[in-house]
Amino acid sequence: MDLTKIALLQVDSSTAIPIQMRIDQTLYNLETTLKEKPKLVMLPELWATGAFMVEQTKAQAKEFLEPTLEKLKQLAKKYETWIHAGSFLEETQSGTY
Repeated sequence: MDLTKIALLQVDSSTAIPIQMRIDQTLYNLETTLKEKPKLVMLPELWATGAFMVEQTKAQAKEFLEPTLEKLKQLAKKYETWIHAGSFLEETQSGTY
């Protein structure tokens, strides 16, 4: 039987942790997890900006999105695995999603 290793990362999304610190900590924990060679790693909803802080973080949506997604792409390529990036805020011309 061929088993597939999957990792789920839980992230503290409280207001006690600044957004950039949460992102940095999560990326560090993700890379540590990737060293165990899972085939898939899943991140939770709104992990980067906080699940319960949508109104407070709308202005920061684009600021954190692009460099964070680029780092996730690099990690997936480096460790030859899939990373489900969870959900995140995205700022567009028609609004924040």
